[in-house]
Order: sequence, then C-alpha cells, then structure tokens
Amino acid sequence: APTPLSPDAARQLLAELATWLRGRLRVPAKTLFDTLDDSLFELAEHSTSSERQQQYFDGMRECRRRREEIERDFLARVGRVSAPVASPARRTDQDNLALVGHEELEENLAITSMVSRTKQRLQSPLFALDQRVGHLLGEPELEDDLNPFGPAQLCQAFRHAAANLEVSLEIRLIMFKLFERHVLGGIEPVYGDINIRLTNAGVLQTLPTRVKRDAAPAQQRDPAAHHQRLHHLVERRLTAGHLQAHV
Repeated sequence: APTPLSPDAARQLLAELATWLRGRLRVPAKTLFDTLDDSLFELAEHSTSSERQQQYFDGMRECRRRREEIERDFLARVGRVSAPVASPARRTDQDNLALVGHEELEENLAITSMVSRTKQRLQSPLFALDQRVGHLLGEPELEDDLNPFGPAQLCQAFRHAAANLEVSLEIRLIMFKLFERHVLGGIEPVYGDINIRLTNAGVLQTLPTRVKRDAAPAQQRDPAAHHQRLHHLVERRLTAGHLQAHV
C-alpha cells in the first residue's frame, strides 16, 4: 500500500497541480481574447445599425484595454474555490436594479449551461477527479461544483475576473461562449493529466464504485447552507493548515 501523504504534502500537491493548470490554461485564455477581438470587429463591420456598430467597437476597445488584467486575474484564481459572483459593482444605482437582475440571470444561465454541457461530456474523468481531489481534501463527498479544478470553479474564476468589464450583456455572453469553446473545450486531456499525476502520487489508485448518493439526507438539510459550509471548508483546507489528508 502507498505511504499516506501528510497534510502538508497533500496541500503541496494541490498547489503544484494548480500552478501546472495555470500554465496549461494560459494559451487558451489568450486565444479566447484574440478570437473575441476578431468576433467583435466582424460584428461591427457587418452591423446595419450605427448604434450597434459603435457598441461593438466600444466593447472591443474595452476588452483590449482590460484583457491582460482579466487573463492575469483568471489564472491567479485557478485552483481556488470562488463563491458565486455577486451583482457587479459597475451597476448599483437604483434605476438599474431591474437591468442588473435580468443580466445576472442571463449570465447565471450561460454559466450553468456551459458547466452542465462540460460535465455531461466529461463524466468519467470528472468523476475520477472529484473523488481524488475530495480524498486529498478530506471531503470524500466533495460536490463537483466545489472541486477547485472542476469546470464550475473555472467558470466562476473567469466570471470573477471579468466582473468589472464595462461591456453589454451581448458581448459578455459572447465572451462566455468563447470561454466554453477555447478553455473548457480543450480541458479533457488536462483532466486526464491531472488524474495521472494524482494516481502517480498514490491518490486513490483504485476508484470506488460509482453509486448514486442517498437523496434523503440532502432533502432534510438546507441545500444552500450545506453548499456554503462545504465552500468554507474546502477554501480553508486549500489555504490554511487544516487539511486532513488520508491517501
């Protein structure tokens, strides 16, 4: 049997994986913004409305101005656990509350949909990744949305990084779609490599049988409170000295 990793060794392994993942995502993140720039220019060129054309050109300039900051912030957040993005600070006046609510709903739907499609496409590697990362974190029932390397957290990291970008909802949704295409679209071999690295480190070399969880306990607890508890637990174990690893 492999020698169990100490809490410090488990934390170090997670930190190394996060650093490695940032390196793998750097090029896709740049490709995303290169494609966004081309897409917005093309939309502006073919727009029949001068107002919409100006909106696309303004959005293009804003994305060019902020892209390095967003790329840097996104990569810095990779491997961390982010809470859902609150209403953007860019629109907090009373007159725009309804607009904020509508745009936030549309953004939530876009993020949820792309995460769902990625989970469906990559069920096997994501199941293995959730099991191994949860084992390292001492949380064998780790929810997939709280896996620091999973698609939900990558999407939250990007959404946080781009939260203050001053662009229209349409441009923001185009940007999310390109994130799905260029970042999540090429993530399968990355997850394969992470699983291999964890296996080589002795983390759950044999995976448990995949079974459906008992729904009864979940129905008896407050789902939001349970998710919040797990969020703080995982975040604390990733960043402090409380990681309980049993590998």
